[in-house]
Amino acid sequence: MIPRAGDVLSRPACALFLLFGGAALALAQAAPAPVGDAPAGENCGLAAPPDKAGEEARDGVVHLIFPRRRDISQSYVGCQQVFAPQGAGWTIAETVYIERGTILRSTYAATNDKPAGSCRFENGKLAEGDRRACPTPRQLPFRTLPAGCFAEVRDNGAIPDWCILE
Repeated sequence: MIPRAGDVLSRPACALFLLFGGAALALAQAAPAPVGDAPAGENCGLAAPPDKAGEEARDGVVHLIFPRRRDISQSYVGCQQVFAPQGAGWTIAETVYIERGTILRSTYAATNDKPAGSCRFENGKLAEGDRRACPTPRQLPFRTLPAGCFAEVRDNGAIPDWCILE
């Protein structure tokens, strides 16, 4: 079950978020612009998260991420999309561009805390972009919890065994 757009996490869900960690970024309001050297590969054109998108909490709000890190192979050429709730739907908050297992770039939408921007990576290091706003190369691609994890915690008040950060 995919969480509803705008779901705010309950105490158990917040505990789950704190237990597994994660970046606490502000809610995105606009989609990032494409960049020149980014691949136009798999999952780069998604407008909404698929049912099997993973979950991550950012500022206490459930975001959906696809594909999950565990599903990205060393031969993958494409994007990992982070979807933020917006109204009754979703908007793209961040896009990570990957070419054959190498992170090339991450673009992110403007939030209450920062303007839209992009980060370029070379040899596993940030080569261009705001160090305070860019994810570290170790964070990419983003790890997620399985689809339905936060809803399960919200509905039952307990962390199920299958909610594993991958």
